[in-house]
Amino acid sequence: YGTWKAESKLKRHYNLPQPKMANSDLTRLIKSDAVQKSLRPRVTKIIRSIKKKNPLTNPMVMKRLNPHCVAMKKYSRITCEQRREARQVLLQRRLGKKVDPKALTKAATTLGIKIRKMSEYKKMKADKKAKLNAMNAKIKKAQELRTAAKSKKAAALQKAAKA
Repeated sequence: YGTWKAESKLKRHYNLPQPKMANSDLTRLIKSDAVQKSLRPRVTKIIRSIKKKNPLTNPMVMKRLNPHCVAMKKYSRITCEQRREARQVLLQRRLGKKVDPKALTKAATTLGIKIRKMSEYKKMKADKKAKLNAMNAKIKKAQELRTAAKSKKAAALQKAAKA
């Protein structure tokens, strides 16, 4: 491939590439005073990154973010337990077992429902059904009146056309 001064004999118009550095002793160059003056001082302090913790899975982090969350969790746990007990009381009543009336009223207020006797419930259903039947009868009567009025008009028009 030739030398830096003479061309190659195997390749046409080829010279060896010229070195970019005149002095290739890198360690001596880096340690020289001129280079060392232009460098910034070495950072010796170690900075450790802090791992972000998820407050939804880590209760201590959640407590730091929202101090009231502990009371909220406790309150929700208590209300959940009360509602579970209230549902058990209502289930016992539905199964026909004897239930304390105080426990029954407490369960009803806890769950926000109205407890009625079966006779009251049947009476209420019958009243609703009667109202619905009355409404349907009114609608049917109004439709019959409309069709009758239409048929009278049609008969009057036919008489007028014949005359």
